[in-house]
Amino acid sequence: MERHDIVKWRWRFLSAILQRDVNFKEVVWLDETWVNAGHSVSKTWTDDSVQGSMKGPTGKGGRLIILYAGSSEGFIPGVADIFRSKKTGDYHEEMNSDHFKEWFEFKLLQNLKKPTVIVMDNGSYHSKILDRAPTANSKKAEIISWLVNHGVPSANDTMRKVELMELVKLKKPSCTRYEIDTIAEHHGHRVIRLPPYHCHFNPIELIWANVKGQVRRQNTSFTLGEVERLTHKAIHNVSAAEWDKVVEHTKKVIIQEAWKIDGLVETALDEIQKNHRVAKMKMVGECVFISNKNNKKRSRSYSLLFFHRRNCNF
Repeated sequence: MERHDIVKWRWRFLSAILQRDVNFKEVVWLDETWVNAGHSVSKTWTDDSVQGSMKGPTGKGGRLIILYAGSSEGFIPGVADIFRSKKTGDYHEEMNSDHFKEWFEFKLLQNLKKPTVIVMDNGSYHSKILDRAPTANSKKAEIISWLVNHGVPSANDTMRKVELMELVKLKKPSCTRYEIDTIAEHHGHRVIRLPPYHCHFNPIELIWANVKGQVRRQNTSFTLGEVERLTHKAIHNVSAAEWDKVVEHTKKVIIQEAWKIDGLVETALDEIQKNHRVAKMKMVGECVFISNKNNKKRSRSYSLLFFHRRNCNF
């Protein structure tokens, strides 16, 4: 069974990306990837299926790390960050929040000509939190101070620490602020974060597959210098038309996911109404909670039913 937090995250993503004011043609999609000197492929991404993967680094030779962003008009000019890795492990170890923040603020944002929606995953280096919530290891006074500062004036010293942490748990989701999101908002932009394990919602993954495919087919020396040259060439060869194609493909995938969720919820509601078993139904934030008199368990549906059919910018 899929984790509830991922279900909720997907719902939030779909809710945000399918709003009327979001034009897929203008969304900027960013991601990092790698190209290995001994590059080899077991599977490649294709335009008619987003199910695929690149074989991991062999550990032989060096590799390049690539940080880039693009839209349906192509890669954003002047924002490429391509550098040689100093490690042989996971390329994510080479990236950190300071490096990403510098690139994001002083390269990417400086080259966006108008307010833009920026889509990225929730990698740790994308997700430095401002005003981090207290933990069970925090002092009681710190927990109370955080709660009071975040709109919970009832928090006080007479409460047990476990009770205070329950309040933190309830308040934390609405108070989480990412440094990158705040920087983007300061410059007039908006960040939408992909749910975990949903790279098929990001068209740049298809672009990376094509870039790596070109490098793989032309790589005969298996030296990092040659791979670096081939990578720059492959990126240069990616056309605006190719970007537009993969953005349209991803848009269809996202919309199909939204309709699938709506269909599941409609079917569930029809079945409940048909059997006259509904005790109550209430909307709480982004979730629909359905309670059943004959079952102590409470089921949850995360529905797009109530917002998209008129508001989507299709």
